[in-house]
Amino acid sequence: MDEIGHLAGQGLDLVSFWQASSEAVASAVPHYMAPCWYTIDPASLLVTSHFSEDLPELPAEWLAASSGEFTNSEGGSGGN
Repeated sequence: MDEIGHLAGQGLDLVSFWQASSEAVASAVPHYMAPCWYTIDPASLLVTSHFSEDLPELPAEWLAASSGEFTNSEGGSGGN
């Protein structure tokens, strides 16, 4: 984790820091596909940005599921 501390002091923009830190995090923290980075609004706790080189965009159905919305088998929408 010394590498992350070193990178934090380099003055990188956020995405560059995430790119440079991903390898160090991947080797230290168990993960499914690849490390994912998020920014979160502190008041609402909603994700405001996402970064993963292996998953450039969150699939819309994941976002709908996390908000309690989904599409049922008949094509209509529903919620929890």
